[in-house]
Amino acid sequence: MMARGHRSKLRNSCRMNVGPSSRQQRTFRASVDSARAARVFVAEQLHQDGAPAAALADLQLVVSELVANAVQHGASDVVVQVDSVDDAWLQLTVVGGTGLPAALADPAQWQIADPTDAAGRGLGIVRALVDEVVVDTIDEQLVVRCRRHRDPRSV
Repeated sequence: MMARGHRSKLRNSCRMNVGPSSRQQRTFRASVDSARAARVFVAEQLHQDGAPAAALADLQLVVSELVANAVQHGASDVVVQVDSVDDAWLQLTVVGGTGLPAALADPAQWQIADPTDAAGRGLGIVRALVDEVVVDTIDEQLVVRCRRHRDPRSV
């Protein structure tokens, strides 16, 4: 369990400074059910914010992959933030897990694994579905921030 000051530090550090927003946050236990619960949370928040159906579906898959990885590679709770940054951007932040191997620390290198590989698709899927990814480690917790245009046609 994280100390109160630690959680506040993470909460404050999980935002890209991009202007006014509508941010919601929920903490999930590190369990196999957390990815499903995080998908529901993200869907509810994005629906309330009026996100387009395509963005909602993409970010549900993104949070599912990131939470599943955080649960698999960490023992702590997983924090998910949904941020309706402005009329153009949606942001999703997942805090949990213990970091990425050096070979995966650069999101530009994330690729979808070969179909015959047993694992390795998640980060490539995340990278394919969002416009920006920032990876940080704060107090030994992995922080992945993903931004997606509400409507990719407006780019």
